[in-house]
Amino acid sequence: MENNEDGTHALLARWDAWGERQLWRKVQVKPAKPESAALAEKKLAELEGATALDALAANAKLVAFMTGWRWLAIKSAREDGATWEQIGEALGTTKQGAQVAYRRAIEAQEKYAPDFHDTAAARAVLDTDDQGEASTDPPQAVLDRMTARGLTELTAARAVLDIEKVDQ
Repeated sequence: MENNEDGTHALLARWDAWGERQLWRKVQVKPAKPESAALAEKKLAELEGATALDALAANAKLVAFMTGWRWLAIKSAREDGATWEQIGEALGTTKQGAQVAYRRAIEAQEKYAPDFHDTAAARAVLDTDDQGEASTDPPQAVLDRMTARGLTELTAARAVLDIEKVDQ
């Protein structure tokens, strides 16, 4: 269980407090009306004293949490019938990029938390194509599809190599 200071809500609150402080500082420096400067000073006194470094530290922890949990949402989306293409689009990447990210995440789970990880269930959503059948595409076919979608051959080759490393 997370402690309160490093829980996601507390981290997000720290990030938001810094953002709000930035806004009121701007109002204080360039008030639209004379009374705005006094209001800004009052608001700044009421707000948590979050610095930019506090905000950056909170941001880094939030990103790590969210990235670490992403595979769970991917797994759930696949179990709910989402295609790899839909998942890639939601993540701002390709189908293959989503698959590689998911594969890496479940490998980390298998390596570092094997007692808390259902390997079969996690791999079941990866080892099927979007029609629910086992994917049998050879690496060259994957590479050809990726380059046809506009990825540079080097980027596509790296993704294929990542996939092959996992399969070995």
